[in-house]
Amino acid sequence: MVDIKHIHPVHFLNTIGNELQKPIIVDSPASYQSETSAICGFELLRLGYRDGTQNGNVFQINGEECSILNYRGEFIIKDKKTGSYSPLRVSLPVSPETSQLNKFGSHSPLFNYLKGLQPFLSREFTTPKIIPDFTKYNKCYMMEKVDGSLMVASCVKKNSPQGIYISSIKDIAGKWLVEVGDYLVYFGSKSCLFMSLTLDYEEEFYKCITASFVSIEALALLVKEYLETLSWDETASVIFEMVPEYPHQGLTVAYGYYFTSHLSTIVYSHIEPSNIKIILPDEVSSRFFQGVKVVEIECSAKSIAQYYCDKLQDALDGTFVDLEGFMAAFQSDNGSTLYVKIKFSWFFSAHNPEKHFIDAEELYTNPKYAKIRDRLVNLALTTDKRRARLNPTQVFEPCAILLSEAFTIFNEEYKPENKKDFMISLKTKPNFFKTYQGIEDAIKEALSKLSMNIECSIDKIVPLLWTICVGLHDTHQKIELIKDLLIKTWKINEKLK
Repeated sequence: MVDIKHIHPVHFLNTIGNELQKPIIVDSPASYQSETSAICGFELLRLGYRDGTQNGNVFQINGEECSILNYRGEFIIKDKKTGSYSPLRVSLPVSPETSQLNKFGSHSPLFNYLKGLQPFLSREFTTPKIIPDFTKYNKCYMMEKVDGSLMVASCVKKNSPQGIYISSIKDIAGKWLVEVGDYLVYFGSKSCLFMSLTLDYEEEFYKCITASFVSIEALALLVKEYLETLSWDETASVIFEMVPEYPHQGLTVAYGYYFTSHLSTIVYSHIEPSNIKIILPDEVSSRFFQGVKVVEIECSAKSIAQYYCDKLQDALDGTFVDLEGFMAAFQSDNGSTLYVKIKFSWFFSAHNPEKHFIDAEELYTNPKYAKIRDRLVNLALTTDKRRARLNPTQVFEPCAILLSEAFTIFNEEYKPENKKDFMISLKTKPNFFKTYQGIEDAIKEALSKLSMNIECSIDKIVPLLWTICVGLHDTHQKIELIKDLLIKTWKINEKLK
């Protein structure tokens, strides 16, 4: 039986954090420091992870296999008098995609449930270094993956150490900190404690909240009332996906309206083995928030693969709106939860069409995808660059034309009789081709169309022009040969892969 113990960073720091080579790194971000926070008795710390632990890799503590899950956006506070640590904001642990299973040792017990997806995801699927025979995870919940940005709504008591610290930086929080009775509710992104520090998306998040809850204050009241139905210690967070009307850079799927969707709830608990309990959207939370749909399925490779295939077809038929895929939550009898992102096969090419240009062109042109392609907005935005990558030889035609012209003029001026004479003449004018009007700009333009940031010097090209061009009078044929020469010599096709 595989039973990797997951340790919360606060527990680690308070018990064995004085060990050398500890996996956790802490820093004190300057953006949260103020005159009032300096005298409140607590110091804010942001968590980081040393190489080998940031991806939930397994290590030994006192002979026991342990993993510190990377809780993205996790903030803690340190008592300046006692030196002890407390959680300030809890958030979701970083969850691997199926393409990252070889990097997350903590999630290797899930491989035997996910392996049925390998034929459908091919390049986006990896195998863990060690595959266990058994696992303690025996429940599987599939949640639709809304393509949005993470928001964390955190709650602490006003008179607690966490509340004292948050009150000391209320001027930084601005409207994103709300007092609700004896509690403080504050809103931030996945990496920032307060939305006031995320200037690029503050307005977008505000529109999402008001579209679903009318006001920040109304949502803060719902967060507080919902958390009163749960048991938790010190701090708790309600996690939302914020979905804009039209996707900003980094998002892929267009929904056509602003909304906020409840993704999960994270509570800090002294009685939980890892001090963290993850609660999926359920009947209780649905009384307070609109949440992602959660479906429990049989925890087996066959059932998971079948569910994936069914929903993929539903999406193609236009009856499944979340085109990114799923979050799969695996739970054990003791309440331990691990997440894995399972994305639809088309999402990778839709998200980054320039990289996956062959698959993206198939997605853009095949009638099979007619009901989803208009909502995958990056496809239309990248048509020119995608098609340039599909036919890079054509992109270099202006370069080839100029090189052909330069070669003709050079030969007319210096009249070399053979390649040796050509090379001797070239030494007297080493920059003739480089400085020929328009050549450098044509090369830069071609590389820009291909979204390639590489060095392409014509020094390797010019000596070869004699071999392929001398005695050739057909200009079109000459240009075609030079284009092929550029592609092969600069290894363009290999670098596009």
